[in-house]
Amino acid sequence: FVLLPMVWAVVIGTVTALQCPLHCEDGCDEGGRCRFDVCPQFCQVQVRSPSARAVTVRKFTGESCLNQFQECEECVSGRWGGRCERDCPAGCVGSREGSCDRMGNCIGPCVVGYYGAHCDRHCPRACPRCLKVNTTMSGRFAEEGSCDQACAGNTFGKACDFPCPAHCDTSAGMPSCTPDRGDCHRCSTGWWGARCEQRCSEGCFGGSCDLRSG
Repeated sequence: FVLLPMVWAVVIGTVTALQCPLHCEDGCDEGGRCRFDVCPQFCQVQVRSPSARAVTVRKFTGESCLNQFQECEECVSGRWGGRCERDCPAGCVGSREGSCDRMGNCIGPCVVGYYGAHCDRHCPRACPRCLKVNTTMSGRFAEEGSCDQACAGNTFGKACDFPCPAHCDTSAGMPSCTPDRGDCHRCSTGWWGARCEQRCSEGCFGGSCDLRSG
């Protein structure tokens, strides 16, 4: 390769010199990509990895914030992309590592009510918070968008979209059934069974009977 400030050339048997693109004010590299004498906006020098400084592109004056691929070493928080030209998704919650990574994926959790790698998908209405991505909980697979806490309202299911059985006891002021299967915690008077779907015997005192045996 032969490099000149405003010319790039490829050696393939003979030397062919090509003019840099007109918009490249500071010249270009061997691939015809613009070089920058001034660090692009929102682009900064990487401070976490001193070893990376060895492969940093040297500018015409001083040291660059670009790497050997002519991309930003690091973006300021809230930006992503090769030249940090894009905003992080609005649903990302900031962290010590920034709002999103170089691919635009949120690093930290999502704002309440959203999930997904880009925090751009709505959690189920009855689910106060839902899982950001697929994960494992207590040794079991848990799908993204599933509720990771009690449902709001008297509902159950991974999306809190099923009503608890009609005869579950609701006096506790919280979901009256288990979040995964919808089994009742307690039955209303006169009913028994996992989902309180069976009537107690007429001879039971006060109309009440054992939840499991009837």
